[in-house]
Amino acid sequence: MRKQNFFHLLVILFLLFGYGCAVTGIEPTRPTKTAFKGMELYSWQGDNVEWSFAILTGTNRLKSAEEVLANPLDIEEVKEGLCQLAVGEQVFWIDWEISYANGEGFELDRPPREMMDEVFDHAASCEVDLFVSLEDGN
Repeated sequence: MRKQNFFHLLVILFLLFGYGCAVTGIEPTRPTKTAFKGMELYSWQGDNVEWSFAILTGTNRLKSAEEVLANPLDIEEVKEGLCQLAVGEQVFWIDWEISYANGEGFELDRPPREMMDEVFDHAASCEVDLFVSLEDGN
């Protein structure tokens, strides 16, 4: 009888542990406050013709190429990243030249209009404000 009770206890513990580990579909908690200086979105086209992106916290300084290029995201990852920001977050799409530590420049660029629209639409659906300067510098 004791072995049977012990066995039942083990089965119950296993089921509870398994249930706790199997919980999925829970949305990650978004921050409740926006970043102090907003966020920055960077994009560039790699040698393989694929577009890459980075989302970094805004600061009062220019980011180095090493910082921007360190953890590239694809289009789906950048859309997911935008939805993990606080509601009402301001994101500024940066498209100027950045420099490596050795002084060599790296030109950022924006993807084709259709891809930009996809990112803008997704940001809006996540209640994130995405801004980009016009091509004439305004």
